[in-house]
Amino acid sequence: MGAIGTILIVVGFIVGNFSGYMLSNKKAMRDSNGAIIKSKEVMFAAIIAISAIMILVGQYIVVAPNSYTNPY
Repeated sequence: MGAIGTILIVVGFIVGNFSGYMLSNKKAMRDSNGAIIKSKEVMFAAIIAISAIMILVGQYIVVAPNSYTNPY
């Protein structure tokens, strides 16, 4: 189960970084007239949000089984 969490963390990190790069890349975000394409902007922002959720779920999967102590 920890391997799935680790995969989620790594994939979420890579996808989030790539989407952040695409948001900051002026050539990728503009059309031939030089106007910003809103649909791409929204898509990459949504991908960043989804990758952040993937990282959080991965951290929960990795850490949650070891995060409590049994007093007995």
